[in-house]
Amino acid sequence: MIVLKDAHDIPSQTGVYFFNHKGKPLYIGKSVNIRARVKSHIAQAELSDKERHIIAEADSITYKITLSNFDALILESQLIKEFKPKYNTIWKDDKHFLYIKITIRDSYPKVFPVRKENDGSSLYFGPFSSSQMTYDLINEIRYIIPFCIQKKLGKRPCFYARIGLCAPCPNHIENLKDEVERQKLKNMYKKRIKNLVDLLSGKSNILLSTYGRRLEKLVKEQKYEEAISVRNKLLKFSLFLERRSFTNIQLTREIDTQGLHDEINTFLKSYFGSTNNKSTYRIECFDISNLMGKQATGSMVVFENGNFVKSAYKKFLIKKQHGSDIYMLKEVLVRRFKHTEWPKPNLIILDGGRPQLQTIQTYFTMKHISIPLISIAKRPDRIIIPSQNYSSIMIDRHSMFFKLIQALRDESHRFAKKYHILLRNRNLLN
Repeated sequence: MIVLKDAHDIPSQTGVYFFNHKGKPLYIGKSVNIRARVKSHIAQAELSDKERHIIAEADSITYKITLSNFDALILESQLIKEFKPKYNTIWKDDKHFLYIKITIRDSYPKVFPVRKENDGSSLYFGPFSSSQMTYDLINEIRYIIPFCIQKKLGKRPCFYARIGLCAPCPNHIENLKDEVERQKLKNMYKKRIKNLVDLLSGKSNILLSTYGRRLEKLVKEQKYEEAISVRNKLLKFSLFLERRSFTNIQLTREIDTQGLHDEINTFLKSYFGSTNNKSTYRIECFDISNLMGKQATGSMVVFENGNFVKSAYKKFLIKKQHGSDIYMLKEVLVRRFKHTEWPKPNLIILDGGRPQLQTIQTYFTMKHISIPLISIAKRPDRIIIPSQNYSSIMIDRHSMFFKLIQALRDESHRFAKKYHILLRNRNLLN
């Protein structure tokens, strides 16, 4: 960890940060961009008593870089549990939060979400900030590392074994007559539990290295079908590690579509002087994903009439060498508007701040494109529009429209990241 006096010295990377007083953490947090998040705390000190006290009492800021957003989540929970910081409320009332429990001493270790407990024979990971997050983590991880969640063994493979989320299934293993095969599958199951423990201990690098070595070995042996299978697992795992949020929010199932339409119309009339008198509407959101400019990709996701329309999503491989994500984003928008056959949106959203919005608005003005354009900046999430001198505007953070903008931003990030990681892994395979 590095001791700092100034937030400007903190890198814009994923990790965990600490506000300290005399070497003891007052508050511990995580972010995909710890510099921006720390600056947000400082800015919020003018509005929040809690933030003001944190900033006033802290005499140093420290940080620790992590491999991924998931590793940051795990490290944050471990450190909050260890240090019990004054301004982290989660540890004070953690009987209301959930842990992930692994019955490590069982013949077939199981995985459960539990309240605070300690049976002396299991491993516990957490606490996590919501029960929803805990359940979602368990569900998501099972797609990468299948494991059993049944408390008792049965006589036949469980339902989850049929869909690949419990493999090899302990029920199936225990009913095998071939002792050699049974022991082989039992060892395989325990190895997967060990991988799970590594993952929940913040050692995702071990699993990434394992997948990488296996992929290289299969390619050298020219076992391409198996190599593609491993590559796909690596893709799924990489996407999981880089997720911005580990709580799934279902927006479209329970949404009041007429109410949302009214909110969109009110926003467009207030800030752009335009209204959509039709009962239909289309919103497009754009994002960029790359690693040091390599395998750079762009995404366009579409929301129409209360639904994400995945058949209308578009992915872009960045063709030119750009020195900045801003110009990658411009390339994507230029290419998008060459497709005059695509329906015209009522609103375009960019993932980014003032520089992204200014660049694209300048291009729109030059090309006489009159579609309302906004961006969503992060930490804290806020909406920026051109007509307000590219400054943030205040809209109800609890409104359906604001939540829709956040969901579109996250979806465009996920879609761009998925394509970027696919290209990265395809490059490995080649």
